[in-house]
Amino acid sequence: MVKQAVRAEVIVDIEGHLSDITSDLKPVVVDENGEPVPKLDVAPKTVTVNTPIQEPGYFRKLPVNINLKGELAPGYRVSNLEVEPEVVTIFGNTYAVQNAPRYLQTQPISLTQITESLTTTLDLQMPEGLFVVEPDSAQVTVSIRIEPIQSSTTFEITPKIEGLGKNMTATVEIDSIVVLLSGPLATIETLEKENVRLTIDVTNLTPGEYAIKPTVNVTNTVTVENVLPETIPIRIERSTPSEEPEDTSE
Repeated sequence: MVKQAVRAEVIVDIEGHLSDITSDLKPVVVDENGEPVPKLDVAPKTVTVNTPIQEPGYFRKLPVNINLKGELAPGYRVSNLEVEPEVVTIFGNTYAVQNAPRYLQTQPISLTQITESLTTTLDLQMPEGLFVVEPDSAQVTVSIRIEPIQSSTTFEITPKIEGLGKNMTATVEIDSIVVLLSGPLATIETLEKENVRLTIDVTNLTPGEYAIKPTVNVTNTVTVENVLPETIPIRIERSTPSEEPEDTSE
C-alpha cells in the first residue's frame, strides 16, 4: 500500500471568496493515477494551507453622458434627455480603472434637422482595458424629447359682425380688439394679421345694447391667450326704410 503512494493532496475550496483563505486540511494520499490509496495513515493528520486571493482588476461606477451632434430644425429645442441606465459598473485592471474618464460617452447621435422626439439604443464608447459588467452589455437606451420653441405676438383686429338680422344695423363701440396669440416660433413668425379672424355673433338678437364676447379663429397650432377687451359693447337697431343695412358679413 505504501509503495502505491505517489503524493499527498489537499483540496482548497475558493468559490465565493474575495480575500485570503487559511485552512487546516487533511491530506489525501493518491497513487500515480490520482486515485486515493486506502488504509494509509499520514502524519501530521492535518496541514495548514494559506491561499492568497487577489482580484485581477477593479470595479468602478461611472455615469453615462449622451453624445449629441448637429443642430435641430429651426424653431425646435430639446426639452428633456433621459438615459437608462444612468450609471454603469465597469471592470478592468488597476491601471485602466484608475485612469478611466469621469463618465462614459455614448456613440454620437445626430440631431440634424430633427423635429420629433425619439428613443434609441446606443453603444457606449469603451476605453481600452475596460468592460461593462452591470448591466450585462455596453449599451444604453436614450430618450430625447423635442418640442417647438414657443413664441407670442399681438394683433389689433377689427371685429366682423355675423348673423345680423334683416332690416337691422349694428354699431360696434370699439374700432379694434387686441388679440394675444402664442404658438410655435416658426408659425408665429409667419403669421399675418389677415390670418386672424375676430367675429361677433349677433344671431337672433333684437334691438338693444349688448356686451358680447368675440370669437377668434386662427390656425390650430396657435393658442389665443387673451382678448382685450374680453367683451365688446354693441348696439343693435332696426333700420329705417330709407337706410340700407350695412353689409358686414364676410
